[in-house]
Amino acid sequence: MGFDFIVIAPLLPSHCSFYFVFGCCVIFFGTARVFSAATRKCITKLEGHEGEISKISFNPQGNRLLTGSSDKTARIWDVQTGQCLQVLEGHTDEIFSCAFNYKGDIIITGSKDNTCRIWR
Repeated sequence: MGFDFIVIAPLLPSHCSFYFVFGCCVIFFGTARVFSAATRKCITKLEGHEGEISKISFNPQGNRLLTGSSDKTARIWDVQTGQCLQVLEGHTDEIFSCAFNYKGDIIITGSKDNTCRIWR
């Protein structure tokens, strides 16, 4: 299909039956898509990044999604609606790693600018 690469979100066991997500740098540049695992249909598109998405992570509750991008931002999304809830800005280079903590109330991002940031 012409994909350079696809980023797939790792799912927690309790969320495996609900969703899967992928982002791509070629066909859906700067977007991720959330699919229902039951129907295998796209339920929402996450659009807003200005660069390729390099990392995708669910929060422990499964209702929020975190994306990291080459546009130097991370974004928090509502899984059901696809609405961007917050843009995390401050890195000076591509974000290549991002994750929620075990409670889902703290986020950490890692960047090619050789920094990690903690977001509360």
